[in-house]
Amino acid sequence: MSPDPEERLLVQAAQRDPSRFADLYEQSFYRVYAYIARRVGDRHSVEDLTAQVFSEALAGIGRFEWQGVPFVAWLLRIASRAVADHWKRMGRESDALSPQPDPFSPDEIERHALLFQLVDRLPEAQFRVIHSASWSRRASAKSLGNCSAARAPSNNCSSAPLKISGLKWRALMPDRALDELLDQAIDAILARAPIEADRPQLDALVRIAAALPAMPAEDFQSRLRTELQRRALMTPIAAAPVREGLRTVTPYITVTDGARLIEFLKRTFAAEELLRAPSPAGFHAEVRIGDSILMIGSGESVRGRERIGAFHVYVPDCDAAYRRALEAGATSMGEPANRPYGERSGFVKDFAGNHWYIATRVGPHFAPEGLGTVLPFLLPPNARALIDFLKQAFAAREMAVFEESGRVVHGAVRIGDAVLEMGEPREPVEFLASRFFVYVEDCDLAYGRAVAAGASSLQEPADQPYGHRAALVEDPFGYQWIPASLLKA
Repeated sequence: MSPDPEERLLVQAAQRDPSRFADLYEQSFYRVYAYIARRVGDRHSVEDLTAQVFSEALAGIGRFEWQGVPFVAWLLRIASRAVADHWKRMGRESDALSPQPDPFSPDEIERHALLFQLVDRLPEAQFRVIHSASWSRRASAKSLGNCSAARAPSNNCSSAPLKISGLKWRALMPDRALDELLDQAIDAILARAPIEADRPQLDALVRIAAALPAMPAEDFQSRLRTELQRRALMTPIAAAPVREGLRTVTPYITVTDGARLIEFLKRTFAAEELLRAPSPAGFHAEVRIGDSILMIGSGESVRGRERIGAFHVYVPDCDAAYRRALEAGATSMGEPANRPYGERSGFVKDFAGNHWYIATRVGPHFAPEGLGTVLPFLLPPNARALIDFLKQAFAAREMAVFEESGRVVHGAVRIGDAVLEMGEPREPVEFLASRFFVYVEDCDLAYGRAVAAGASSLQEPADQPYGHRAALVEDPFGYQWIPASLLKA
């Protein structure tokens, strides 16, 4: 079995973006599960080991190298080690098991994987019969017979005869004697006793019956998929090189009175001023709040062209920070309250028009791990379209999108190691024309992708005196983006 060129593209996509690992998971799940199920006795252990294999594969996908064999062979090597370790932990060696087929026998793996897949495609009622069957003496035999007789065409599975090891799934029990022989055979399976079968139909049924008790629990595949997706989204993509201390995406606020804004941030969030570099028109500054940095441009030259935004800021004490914001001159947009999404938050607006969503997460930590202290929050009229733009222009990964009556109430994307939130306003609101500094591998390439995705060019790529090659584009919604890459020394 040689590697599929399309599979290679899937692997390369997952290596660039771990969230794409889901495609590899879907095509490999049953093979890995079937391999482990043939070597481990109980379903609970099979599920634990299957989860271990895919978690290890996700963590190591960046180290995978093509060696002329399909991707699943790499997964089965991981599974082989996991199974061996399992038996060692159980105080048994692998050779103490009943004889098993060759660890990499494609026929054995494919046969059981196909069986599990076919059962998974059954209409809902028949699927539940097989999953709920306890494989007691009579229940098992009748489940097989009834499923065969009752099956009808459905959208979930073709109505054509399905063959497994030469058995037509629709085949009916020919007589009571065969039914009773199957009954006895299933007893033997449950007792782990030798099975004697001298009738081809019975032999085929027995082999199916022996495999079905090990098939995945009804929701195991979807639960594991969800967990892997969560882990993938929390795994930063290999981000473009950035200047020390910055994230891949940094908000760039421009106002006429930058000094006043910096003072507000210091009083409200204990911001630390890192840089204030004078320019002919004013100055460029950078401040740190927690683990996040904001860029601030100031000067009369930006009057009428200010760039402001909305920011979700996590603090140890929401109420105290909210009061400090009001004392520093902000106006309230909503007093602190416990929110249904797991945090206590209050909302203020500063003198320049920036919105600050001040929040303390409910639980042991006041901020969610791995997201940052300050998260930019965008308010586009069409969040889905903005997410599509960010995917095309800057390889953004969709983390979550929650809708209510057709409106995106909350969404989040990750670009490199930075997270941006967004939500469509319930009612028309003043547009906050935000600007963002985005580190990319290749400024010219990112600029071209952004324009191709619908952005307008404001400044073409050019080397800048601050050691970057940068450009400026405006997306279809009015947000501005500065794709930039570090110049080589």
